Amino acid sequence: MMSEPIENAAEKTPASDEDLVRRAQDGDMQACEELQRRYYDGVYALAWRRLRSEAAAKDATGDVFADAFLNIRRFKGRSKFSTWLFRLAQNRINKHCARQARERSIQTGVDLDQLCDPALVPALGRSPEELHDLRQAYLEVVSAMQKLPPEEAVVLNLRFLSDFEVPEVAQVLGISEDAVYHRVARGREKLREALRARKEDG
Repeated sequence: MMSEPIENAAEKTPASDEDLVRRAQDGDMQACEELQRRYYDGVYALAWRRLRSEAAAKDATGDVFADAFLNIRRFKGRSKFSTWLFRLAQNRINKHCARQARERSIQTGVDLDQLCDPALVPALGRSPEELHDLRQAYLEVVSAMQKLPPEEAVVLNLRFLSDFEVPEVAQVLGISEDAVYHRVARGREKLREALRARKEDG
C-alpha cells in the first residue's frame, strides 16, 4: 500500500529541461510546448523591455520559440538550455528592434541607417559627431560581449542591455542571484580586458 503514493509522486515530478530537450529533438511536440510554457514569460519580458509594445513583444516572442524549435537539434548541451534560448532571443529581438527603428525613421524622417542600432534612438538630440561616437562605443561593447563565454554574455545582455534587475535575471535563467552577481563580475572584467586590448591594438 505504501509504494503506490511514492510511484504517483514520482510520476508527477516535472521533467528536467535536459529531458524535455531530448524529447523535443526527437520531435515530441508536447516537450516543445512544455519548454515554451516554462520560458515564455521570461522571453516576453525581455522582448517587452526592448520593444515597449505588447503587440511587438508577442510577435517577437513567437518568433523566438519558432526559431528555437526549428533549430533545437543544433543545441548540443554545452550550456544550459535557458542560456542558449536567451542568446537566441537576444538575436531575434534585436532584429525586431531594427525593424521597429526603420519604421520609426519613416514616420519621423530621421535617417536611422546612420545610427545602425535602435538602442541609440533616445540619443537623437545629440550632434552627429556625438551620435557617431556613441554608436562606435556601443558596437565595440556588443562585439566584445559576443565573444564572452555564453553564460557570462547572456547575463550581461540581460542585466545591462535589456535593463533587467538581478532577481529578474536569476528568475529568467533559473540560477541564483549569487550566480548572477558572480557572472556579472567575471564577465565585466573580461569585457574590460577585451576592450582595453582592442584600444591598444587600435
